[in-house]
Amino acid sequence: LKDYLPYFCELRKDGIQKMGKKPMAESTYRINRMQIEQILIPAFGHICIDEICENDIFGWAEDYGKNKTSKTLSNILSPLKQALDYAVLDKMITYNPIKNITPFGQIKSEKINKHNPFDRDEMHDILMACDGQLHNLIRFAFFTGLRSSELVALTWSDYDPRRKTISVNKAKTDWDDDPADVKTAASDRIVQLSPTAIHALDCQKMHTKLAGKEIFHNPHSKAPWQGSKPIRKQWITVLKNARVSYRKPYQTRHTYASMQLTEGENLAFISEQLGHTDVAFTLRTYASYIQKHRPDAGYKADAAFTDLDTHQSSDKLIEFR
Repeated sequence: LKDYLPYFCELRKDGIQKMGKKPMAESTYRINRMQIEQILIPAFGHICIDEICENDIFGWAEDYGKNKTSKTLSNILSPLKQALDYAVLDKMITYNPIKNITPFGQIKSEKINKHNPFDRDEMHDILMACDGQLHNLIRFAFFTGLRSSELVALTWSDYDPRRKTISVNKAKTDWDDDPADVKTAASDRIVQLSPTAIHALDCQKMHTKLAGKEIFHNPHSKAPWQGSKPIRKQWITVLKNARVSYRKPYQTRHTYASMQLTEGENLAFISEQLGHTDVAFTLRTYASYIQKHRPDAGYKADAAFTDLDTHQSSDKLIEFR
């Protein structure tokens, strides 16, 4: 396997027609290669293709999986399973002995624990703890809900000041040399910009608009951000200076969603802004932030239709005795 796994990785990069596998994104290829070189080969590289068995997987998972979730273990094993599937098609082995093996690791925390948005005071303190380009980036993130990989790939040509929108059609992860496709088809979207988000762009113009390429630059290097890792590094310092308990930069996305839902914004609009596949996913993810019993619940429709002029005069009302 120490020879076969790297060989298969290169085949898989360009897509494999008979397996129904499309070419891989550069970031996915690099992650797969890293998993093969750093995890799979040290664990299984000494085993021959036709000798690996389910006990090898369970033994590895029992040790390696102590601090990993079941999903993480499954993701790591995916290149190995695919390689053995291809070996079957190539008639090197008769069947894949680990095809239906799913080792379990740590129980994943409840979904609600992953969402820890910043409140109004924390947002204020964070924005007061940074300035210049970093301030503009964080303000824009809070008020658009874009992922870090999407933020760093934005260019000035994506911004339409007349329509007050920005086109999100590419992303740049830590594994990408150049911007690539966004996470999903739904992630390719047009985002409506609020006045606060537009203000962040107006403030950013003096820094990068003349160059006409990437909107946000790393204030330290004076160059475009190279993925989200450099953002996380500066984010840690900002939260420390703001004396706000640490959460990942991704929580700016959850903050945007929770703000919109708390204020009663249309769920379909929020789902589209975030680039979710459907409204049901948005509802499941952020249901706890939907205000079901606001004092003004039901007033919006009432206000929108008060001009129907259908009120009856009192003398036409039927009196019930």
